[in-house]
Amino acid sequence: GDMVVTLKDGSRLELRAMPRFREVYDYVSDKISPKAKSVSGALGDR
Repeated sequence: GDMVVTLKDGSRLELRAMPRFREVYDYVSDKISPKAKSVSGALGDR
């Protein structure tokens, strides 16, 4: 899967064809702050 991570300074980190995508996605989802979750794209909708 592909993932785009937006950093605090507005920079974007694009991760393409990432192995174990779902595992990494779930880990990031668990670690993200409630404030960041509220302004996030697809992650904030979950």
